[in-house]
Amino acid sequence: PIGQARNRRAWRGGRSQTANLKSHCGHAAGKGTSMFAKEFVCPASTHTLICTLLAGLLLGSPAVAQTPTNCEDALNASGGSTLLVHDQTMSQEKRVDEWDTDILKITAPRPGLVEISAVGASSESSLFTGVPSSGTYKLVDGSPVGTNHRASIAVVKGTVYCIEIDPPAGVNTENLRLDVKYTDPCKTGQPDDHGDNFGCATEVDPLNSTTSASITTNDRDVFTFVLTSIQTVELKSTGTTDVRAKLYDVDGVLITSDSDSGVDSNFELVHSLAAGRYYLRVESENSGSGSYSLVAF
Repeated sequence: PIGQARNRRAWRGGRSQTANLKSHCGHAAGKGTSMFAKEFVCPASTHTLICTLLAGLLLGSPAVAQTPTNCEDALNASGGSTLLVHDQTMSQEKRVDEWDTDILKITAPRPGLVEISAVGASSESSLFTGVPSSGTYKLVDGSPVGTNHRASIAVVKGTVYCIEIDPPAGVNTENLRLDVKYTDPCKTGQPDDHGDNFGCATEVDPLNSTTSASITTNDRDVFTFVLTSIQTVELKSTGTTDVRAKLYDVDGVLITSDSDSGVDSNFELVHSLAAGRYYLRVESENSGSGSYSLVAF
């Protein structure tokens, strides 16, 4: 800034900080009133910058939050992530050189595929993830992106990711549009009320929930839940559709199954389970087809 050298020399002098401040900054204090109790009035001079900064420090002005310019800082900061939506493309366009100090922070609602592409100057894309509590982050994958290049990367449910773009050297004035498309494989193909496999399972509360469902002879519904401590879980069906249920642990090991132990030939499972994730697979029994409800308590 203009006058920077002169300001440094002034601060090296023998005067106190208060004396320096008085000589560089006007203030609205009345006669006999401390300068620290009033608002500063900075004159339009070469010392305006230093006056403003010092006034802010002495009067307790709030600090301005800095926007992360790289993925390591972004992943170690809370918030600021965009939740991706199935089959929708998130786009951002700016000059190539502006991508040097910008990132995209994203989160997938379910396991799926993120496709990163760009229109404009070919650049290098990198997808990072990290663990804020440990301060570590890692490269998930990277690939050239541009008019003729794209990257397809598998992502995990609930994990926060960050995209960095490394533009080519010497290209500053061209525009680069970055497109990020998320695909949830559980929502492709024929619509279904509940997923047919562990990866597309519907999350339920194992201790207090009722979930409506429908099933056909060629269908199955898979539900999942997590326990944080040892619990006795009761899972049962209600309705007139004949269904069977199988309970699996997180590794796919069958724990128990039932078809008609409940009321009106509905299934009913009562089991003490350790902390962890579990899957309940409901299948049609005796060519049963129609609606039912899963009750967990």
